[in-house]
Amino acid sequence: MTPDTARAAAADPAPWVVPLEVPSLVSLPDVGLAGPDDLIEWLWMRLGEEGLLAIDEGSVDVAVAVATGLVPGALVIDTAAAPRQRDWVAEQATRRIELVLADEPAARAGLELLTPIAGLSIGPPRPAPAVPPVVQEPVAVPGFGWVLPPGAGLGRPRGRHGAQGDGRVIIDAGTGFGTGLHPTTRLCLQALARHAADGGRLDRVLDVGAGSGILGIAAALCGGGHVDAVEIDPHVHGAIVHNATLNGVAARVRLATALADVAPLPEGGARPATAPYDLVFANIVAPVLVELAATLRPLVARPGGTLILSGLRGEDVATVAAWYERLVGSPPTIHDAEGWHCLVLRT
Repeated sequence: MTPDTARAAAADPAPWVVPLEVPSLVSLPDVGLAGPDDLIEWLWMRLGEEGLLAIDEGSVDVAVAVATGLVPGALVIDTAAAPRQRDWVAEQATRRIELVLADEPAARAGLELLTPIAGLSIGPPRPAPAVPPVVQEPVAVPGFGWVLPPGAGLGRPRGRHGAQGDGRVIIDAGTGFGTGLHPTTRLCLQALARHAADGGRLDRVLDVGAGSGILGIAAALCGGGHVDAVEIDPHVHGAIVHNATLNGVAARVRLATALADVAPLPEGGARPATAPYDLVFANIVAPVLVELAATLRPLVARPGGTLILSGLRGEDVATVAAWYERLVGSPPTIHDAEGWHCLVLRT
């Protein structure tokens, strides 16, 4: 270690982790019997000003979720599709949580606090693993063009072939689904390219479940005049703004956490006051698409509007297609890639 790196390490110590296995009841000093959630609250009270940075409250392994019937299969686990009254982690007999503390001394102090708690299983403190940098490569999207990482510029990436189309969208991988790697994202970008090539209107675009913002941003780059990006997770809104700024379209992208924020229903009316949209994306999951069917339909311009739905496995297609065909009045065009499907409906 050089003197410079030693000084940097001293100035910015690495966090440490203390792993715990918590049964349904533990005995807290001065409190008595308490459950895992009570323990977490107690830890924040005791260690919140003593270097406690975060508590990972646990997770459910995919295999366990499938085996116990929490989800039907291991391909998609999406909180938007989960029953809201279910807390999968809380239903486990033993919770595995991790305390993240500022440094080794804080971890040792936390260990001293935890040791007397009856029923608690405590693992050895350890340095928190370093988070590896995200390495992004250009992603070819046949029919659309490219999804590029920041710094790649807008030219055609070298050494990569097979992409047809001149679209270029820059996405910084981070929070928010949608970097071009998943087949559903590519299917939606291809549908956008076909819509634009066919002369479809793009004056107003709606992206439901925007994630990284990739679809709405790509639509703006294709000439979209105004994009409403609806994302229920406010923690990724910053990523959408960042990506829109990277592509020079931030002024044309408006963020919202709910459909009602961008397309409110007029008093006593059934048609949204700010509709219709020329193009509507909804790359989410089948249960949510079915739930939103009656809401999305009035948002699509008629005639001449296009609705692009994805996030579907083969077993989902018939149900979702039937719902939207009844509402739109015409059957969808279905596209697929790697076992995923995209429905395109035109009004």
